Amino acid sequence: MMAAHFLITADKIYDLEHELLSNNVNNIILNSDSAYKTISALGMENVAFYRDATKKGVIQNIEKNQTPGTSVVIFDSKLNKIVSLVGNKELGRLMTVEHINNITALKNDSSEHDFELLSGEIISTLVAFGEYANWDWVIVSFVDKEQLLRYSNEAIALSFVMVGILLIVIFFIVYNLSNRVSRAIITLEDGAHQLSTHNEDVKIEISGNDEFTSLASSFNLMSTAIKSTETKLRQAISDEKNTNLSLLDSRKQYHDLIEGMPDIITRVGVDGSLLFVNKAATIMFGLSAKACIGKSAFDFIHPDDKLVTQQFFSLWLENKKKVLLHENRQVSSDGQIFYVSWSLRREHDEFDNLIGFVSTGRDITEHKKNLEEKAKLESQLMQAQKMEAVGLLAGGIAHDFNNMLGVIIGHAELALLKSEGSSSLNSNLQSIIVAGHRSADLTKQLLTYARKQSIEPKIINLNDSIASMLTMLRRLIDKNIELIFEQGTNLGLIKIDPSQMDQMLANFCINASDAIDNIGKIIIKTENFSISANSRSNELPKNNLVLPAGNYVKLSVSDNGSGIDKEVIKHVFEPFYTTKKVGEGTGLGLSSILGAVKQNKGYIEVISELNIGTTFNLYFRSEEKMLTDKNETKPEIDYFGKGTVLVVEDDEMLLDIQTITLEKYGYKVLSANTSSLAEALARENVGQIDLLLTDVIMPVMNGKELADKLSTFCPQMKILYMSGYTADIIANKGVIYDNTNFIQKPFGSETLAAKVKEVLMRLST
Repeated sequence: MMAAHFLITADKIYDLEHELLSNNVNNIILNSDSAYKTISALGMENVAFYRDATKKGVIQNIEKNQTPGTSVVIFDSKLNKIVSLVGNKELGRLMTVEHINNITALKNDSSEHDFELLSGEIISTLVAFGEYANWDWVIVSFVDKEQLLRYSNEAIALSFVMVGILLIVIFFIVYNLSNRVSRAIITLEDGAHQLSTHNEDVKIEISGNDEFTSLASSFNLMSTAIKSTETKLRQAISDEKNTNLSLLDSRKQYHDLIEGMPDIITRVGVDGSLLFVNKAATIMFGLSAKACIGKSAFDFIHPDDKLVTQQFFSLWLENKKKVLLHENRQVSSDGQIFYVSWSLRREHDEFDNLIGFVSTGRDITEHKKNLEEKAKLESQLMQAQKMEAVGLLAGGIAHDFNNMLGVIIGHAELALLKSEGSSSLNSNLQSIIVAGHRSADLTKQLLTYARKQSIEPKIINLNDSIASMLTMLRRLIDKNIELIFEQGTNLGLIKIDPSQMDQMLANFCINASDAIDNIGKIIIKTENFSISANSRSNELPKNNLVLPAGNYVKLSVSDNGSGIDKEVIKHVFEPFYTTKKVGEGTGLGLSSILGAVKQNKGYIEVISELNIGTTFNLYFRSEEKMLTDKNETKPEIDYFGKGTVLVVEDDEMLLDIQTITLEKYGYKVLSANTSSLAEALARENVGQIDLLLTDVIMPVMNGKELADKLSTFCPQMKILYMSGYTADIIANKGVIYDNTNFIQKPFGSETLAAKVKEVLMRLST
């Protein structure tokens, strides 16, 4: 009866141990499946490197948390080999592969199995089986029954010895000890029964000092050992579960880190298909992660960058460098373009075979925009520096050059008056005069480009100004070209130097005529133009021209000629830049137009398409001032006049020309080549001098200072300034053009006479 109870107790121990082994197998399968799902979420379940590394981590986790006394064999059914042996390695090494195959082939639920060693010895064990199909694993967890029951067998053996002795004693003294034996047996039976019902806290208490007492003590030791073993098993199971939870938490943290990065991270297969994309990549591509997987990484590259990227990628694969650094444009699913800086590295398996690529990208779109803006500002600065350089060049030569031109033109005109009708001589003199004026115009164009030419802005009606120029403009263009003028109705007034407007129209028409091959059209159009915060995009100027809000008058000059290439357009306003043949253009036409537009506070844009034509649009602010009646009769100037003129000019040749010219037109002239001589002549003729004609820039005392000094004792004297210097230099001397009488050198005799007559006819200076 007692033996039966002990056998039942041993079976319960086996059952508990088998449950532990089964839990161990189930935890290994759970851990393996968790690891497999993690790499599957990253799209790396078929990548040998990541798959093997994950398996290794699972095996290391088994070794770390293995329950003492148990062993685990992991067998690869596909490769037909033992992958890992944890626990009793000496026992495992003695096991044959064929034997494990036989075990796994049974796939039964038996908790006991005999292991055949290489020596032929049979070892009896408790065994639990499990399979993990994703990795072709068969997992065998076992424990040596002999080792498990060492303490139990000792107790049971002792119990049997004690029972035998007790039976012998009972046989002889049955009458004396029957009651005591019965009570002891009942007590032991009750303890064994409680132990079989998993009451590990059961204790048998038998008084006395005999074999029953010893048996009870052994029983109690066995009960304590079983309780200790079960406690350890439960702790091991708890530790295993905690380890699995910790591993899952670490993987979640790694996943959150990748997904939370602002940089783009992708994994690409050797065929170029996307295997993994993080959140930043899905935002840029405009697709979900699932939609991105399987697509070619080259599908998102801008068409203009695709070939260059492929070439860089091929060279990188050939030169074996570790990292490829490259920039290109990416296009999202909705057509948005991003500039991305990429860092690409290779991935290899344990056999050094290429299995794919990992790329990290950074969105540098904003950085690219900043660089473009910087380049634009640098270009504007360079253009301004060019204007300044040209202005310094022109300003440096303007005075002396204009003075020499004044001498040439003046002597040619005087000679023309004395030629007495000689046609050949007249023609030669006229050519000299024309060449002189053209040379003066060349200087003006340079000064206009640099915005340093002296201007006389007036309120004009642009329609009237253009209408008066049409006849001359038609003479400038080829006869096969039709010139059309489309006048805007109720056109606003603008403030501009009329001569500069005439020059701009002439330059536009000449350039348009040159661009038209044989038959064509040139259209000059005027219209009112308004811009406000509510203006639609199609109502705004093109080519990034920004106009302040307000009312404008728009002048457009269009042709249907050959058009201008995009690269050429960038340079058309640069001085001396021309696409014409040598001798056919100076390269100053459009640059002088730009200078004139800016000097008159206007705006300009050019729109052109090859083989279609070109349009120049000019915008000038509308003026509210009233225009003088154009029908108002103006007094006709006959150039001849009366009065005394004090001429002050430090260039003696020019002084002679001016003196002779004014005397020819009826004036009495007092000439002075220095300011001191001029002051002396003025003091000698106080009250008799009607006009002071003085150069602005002179040694010792400039023209403004001289005029102010002479006015103290000749208050009735009118003043007319003249100069060949640029406007900025004259302005520094205190001459204000809107309120001051001024004539720009070089000038002809009639121009000088007309200006002197005009000033003297005014009531005041």
